[in-house]
Amino acid sequence: VPKFEFDAETPLQAMLVHTSETMRFRYFIDLLMEYRRPVVLVGNAGCGKTVLINDKLSSLDEDMLVTTIPLNYYTTALMLQEGMEKPLEKKAGRNYGPPGTKK
Repeated sequence: VPKFEFDAETPLQAMLVHTSETMRFRYFIDLLMEYRRPVVLVGNAGCGKTVLINDKLSSLDEDMLVTTIPLNYYTTALMLQEGMEKPLEKKAGRNYGPPGTKK
């Protein structure tokens, strides 16, 4: 478990104090992403899902395209599709992908 270092500039809700449980989740997230499998975290409000995922996303290489799509009760399938397509560019025919050399 890495040692926690307090940064006064970071908002409290964005801080992550690693525990054996968060390291276990991080291990499985890393493993799933290594094999290019989807990752979904489910839990009660305030249990740290967003902070855990943001911590992982911030550690990715710069050549990775990351986008955030907020979902709630009022999100429709069309809104989700548009949010997923927005950062992509048309490659060839009906194929879309991240801009430039991003993955």
